[in-house]
Amino acid sequence: NFDDEGLSCLLKACTQIRILNLYQCSNITNTSFQQISKSQSKLSKLDVSYVHKFGGKLFVSSLKSKTNVLHKLKEVYLSHTKIDDTGLIYLCKNNPLLSTIAIDCCYQITSLSIECLTKLNHLSVVSFSGLVSITDDNVAHLVSKCKKITVVNVSNCRNIPLDFISRLS
Repeated sequence: NFDDEGLSCLLKACTQIRILNLYQCSNITNTSFQQISKSQSKLSKLDVSYVHKFGGKLFVSSLKSKTNVLHKLKEVYLSHTKIDDTGLIYLCKNNPLLSTIAIDCCYQITSLSIECLTKLNHLSVVSFSGLVSITDDNVAHLVSKCKKITVVNVSNCRNIPLDFISRLS
């Protein structure tokens, strides 16, 4: 099982990582994210989906830190993590080049996060599957502001009617 110690060794040995896939690495914590945010300035794609310990106050403090070098992320996959509105807002502020973001089943995300996403000029793919607090009005607002969006996943969002996507066209 890959854990914080193993990732720490990898990050020390490889300081120019562009793509980091930690999908389902259940032993990875926010301690690793602190190290990633301080050392991986070239990182453009990060997948921490199903890393259930990921998110929360330590994640936010890493993004707010003056030592944070994560500013080139283009793709972020955060599905099934503990990320919340504050974390997503700081992630978006620090990474204006984000084009793809997946926050499926991140139950601490609310409609507050939609406004920060509207400021991402390169956003083309968003996945909100299973988010209970996102509404069709939120998604319509996002799509109207982000003209490059080509993919929107709102499956299993109980506050979005089934005919919503057809009404967007």
